Amino acid sequence: MARILEVIERHPLFEGIPREDLADLVIDCRFRTPFKGDRVFESGEPAEFFYLVVGGEVKLSSATPSGRECVVEVIRAGETFALVSVLDGEPYPVSASALTDCAMIRIPRASFFRLLARRPELSARTTHEVAQRMRRFRMRLEEISTRTVPARVASYLLRQAEIQTGAAARGSVVDLGATREVVAAAIGTVREVFVRTIRGFERQGLVDIDGRLVSLRDPEELRDLSEDRGRRAGPGGHMVRAALREKVLERRRPAVLPVG
Repeated sequence: MARILEVIERHPLFEGIPREDLADLVIDCRFRTPFKGDRVFESGEPAEFFYLVVGGEVKLSSATPSGRECVVEVIRAGETFALVSVLDGEPYPVSASALTDCAMIRIPRASFFRLLARRPELSARTTHEVAQRMRRFRMRLEEISTRTVPARVASYLLRQAEIQTGAAARGSVVDLGATREVVAAAIGTVREVFVRTIRGFERQGLVDIDGRLVSLRDPEELRDLSEDRGRRAGPGGHMVRAALREKVLERRRPAVLPVG
């Protein structure tokens, strides 16, 4: 219980809440350590808990009518998931499973609501937490619908560099972590296209790849590329140059090496 309390009181959602109030919440919390591939919950189950990831990665996904898995989001250490479902009382709209061996804290809905009633200031933080999640989801939908795949891959690398290292600078190293299928799905494409795109970045001198580690060599060019929404289609535009270069290189290289 002491370990759970230590983690929770450092999280921005609970920052400033008196320790004695958090101790009452922690009594009902549980530490969970699912292995890679284990299900945390299934879509349609009652939303009795939300979760705070302490280590590892969790995949939120849903199934298409054809049965294909659609990755909605990848949750990493320090992030919460299923909070919206706990707040609105509806069943989980997606399934959650461990992408890697994980450590997480399971927080019961009833206990969290009791703390909300005692500490109204927690409502503002909860609203902020939900708003940030909705904002990220809206941005992802916007990227998928308006940006090219190279622009989305560049944006993903820059965003992960900022999250993982604090800055998207030359030499920043991004750990792709999850499987290539999951990363590709998270940016709205398929594995083959993601691999071809990031290998194209490497050939253009934008990144270096070492297994699942990607080092940024030219973050400014990546930033320009990430902001390209397909408008610059004229001579000299990033997308035209990249497309022409890819065609030439693909003629020379019949096989594409997988990342990792």
